[in-house]
Amino acid sequence: MSRVLRRILVVFISGLLSLKAQEENRDFPESMPLFPVTSDEVTSETVKQYWIRSIPMPRVPSHMSSGYAYDMAFYREKLIRRNLVVQEIEEGTWDKRAECVALRHNLRIYREKSQDRKIRRAEERLSLLENPVLASIQGGKKAKSKHSSQQKKEIEQLQEKVRQLEAELARREND
Repeated sequence: MSRVLRRILVVFISGLLSLKAQEENRDFPESMPLFPVTSDEVTSETVKQYWIRSIPMPRVPSHMSSGYAYDMAFYREKLIRRNLVVQEIEEGTWDKRAECVALRHNLRIYREKSQDRKIRRAEERLSLLENPVLASIQGGKKAKSKHSSQQKKEIEQLQEKVRQLEAELARREND
């Protein structure tokens, strides 16, 4: 064989191997598929169902293939990985991410319709989901404000008791 033909053959085989590797990686992406643009509001459940439907089923190898036993092992491995991802989605591992995707999608719709109140609420929720430190600070502020309002009520109740006791003391002194 000539050198040129050998090089062409090597490039061709490496290209085929690269395509096979890309095909294997395409079945199980590191990140979930992008949610399509629609004109309807969506929930995180809608996003999760879309993800589950979008993860492709691996192809069953042909019985006629000479490497059937070898291919069947890879098929089973791909199927197990796919089922694990689906199980993670169903169990709630991806809930926070699905809610973020739904909020971003809905924000686009709210902006198109100029719904300022919904925009503000969705942006606040999205920032809290994406920034857990901010969420803990917000939670702390809410707890503090709730605690301080309880303290104010207790102080008011105690002041009322003091007034009642002073009134009763004054009445006893007059008697």
